[in-house]
Amino acid sequence: MKKTVLLFVLFITASLLAQEVRSVQFFSDYSMPNVKRLNVNKIDAVGGGLKISFKIDEDSDLDFNFGYQLFSIQQDSALARWNWDFWEIRYKNRIASDLIERPGLAVSLNPIQKMDVYPVYLTLSHRVKITDGLKIIPKIGGGLMFYTRRMYLEEEWQKRFDSTFTFEYSYRNFATNKIGNPIFVTMGLTIDYSIGDYIDISAGSEFRHIFRTPGKFGFDQFVFNDALSVKLGITFLY
Repeated sequence: MKKTVLLFVLFITASLLAQEVRSVQFFSDYSMPNVKRLNVNKIDAVGGGLKISFKIDEDSDLDFNFGYQLFSIQQDSALARWNWDFWEIRYKNRIASDLIERPGLAVSLNPIQKMDVYPVYLTLSHRVKITDGLKIIPKIGGGLMFYTRRMYLEEEWQKRFDSTFTFEYSYRNFATNKIGNPIFVTMGLTIDYSIGDYIDISAGSEFRHIFRTPGKFGFDQFVFNDALSVKLGITFLY
């Protein structure tokens, strides 16, 4: 993974060194994966990021994109699918034993999953002028999606001592993380509108497809194949 990151950073650096900065954009986004994997039944994300556009010619740019997205995940049989050694080898048997041996003891177990994603990628974009202030900008590109998928077990315990007194407590039991950096391609369309000589506001959408690389780049534990993002941004022109 370290070699992959280094090579990718060197490629981006070499691509951008000789270019002239045209604009810098800050954006927020909302993502909705539509082809899910690993028995995930619900997933979405909020996030944001930065795009720096380097001039190729009067109407075309090379864009460096970096972002962060926080995914919330609901997955069938999440605990069983995680392959968490502590749970599989030790903890679930201990819970089962305690519930049998201690009358009045009860527990509720709720696995919670989140995934932090840092997409880093290059796109080629082209401006199509509609009016003096309005532009349509299609783009295409690709890069890496660095992720950390994490899960914790939300435990709520009850111990009933008699008909009038019940002791309750809860805590979070954190599993080992899953990490990777799958490769993806992207295409999108943005509408930009000028509100001054140096500021544009924008709205757009972007489709991302993850390459199938079984056994490599953390693909096996990544939870979707395709996703659609909608974005809102503000662009500062140079």
